Amino acid sequence: FVRSSATNAGIVWKVNDALSRINFIDSTGKISEIPSTTVGTRTQINSPGTILLTDSYSRSWKVFQNGFNLERSKDANGFPQFIITEPGEISLLHDGTVRRGLLSLQFIFVVTLIVLAAPAGRRRREMSESELT
Repeated sequence: FVRSSATNAGIVWKVNDALSRINFIDSTGKISEIPSTTVGTRTQINSPGTILLTDSYSRSWKVFQNGFNLERSKDANGFPQFIITEPGEISLLHDGTVRRGLLSLQFIFVVTLIVLAAPAGRRRREMSESELT
């Protein structure tokens, strides 16, 4: 962070050398941005290097190159990174199967809880007067 300015309301900070969401770092250390969608990307990589994803580390992030799943590791800051050993097309995606499964179980649990908490039995107008006294 670099202090940009100060006012009576507070201090304005600026982030220097901020990385984009998906970056390719080649063997010389040059960083280039890889355009992406909200879920992932598909692009051509022209040299060996490292793909650095500036998103939370999760086992759900996957990179496929030439039909093979690349090994995921953590960088020094805890971000997921993938080592590219040869040029070719890559596909980066986030597989949210586990999260969707957990959300489905949570939904089923909440619906079950609501059904069990709802009052059961006959309404008063369906009961005879002798049962009410």
